[in-house]
Amino acid sequence: MTPQEFLADNLDLTLDELDEMNLYSDDLHDNYGNSGDMLYEHFFYVPECTPKYILEKKGWAVGQTIYVPLFPSPSDIVN
Repeated sequence: MTPQEFLADNLDLTLDELDEMNLYSDDLHDNYGNSGDMLYEHFFYVPECTPKYILEKKGWAVGQTIYVPLFPSPSDIVN
């Protein structure tokens, strides 16, 4: 599973829907929490170009912060 597939799976979106949003795993921000010592999760802001049907499907608003779990390490992925 690629990082993009992991992202799509966790957001319950298709790869095509992520493309429509121009959202890619490389665009995610890291959340290190208050201490800044440990990576807890990734996040992104819902892009302005997100199609209306995706906003409605997910109940999101443009600019909303969406949190995504950490990607598994390659050794944790079973194909």
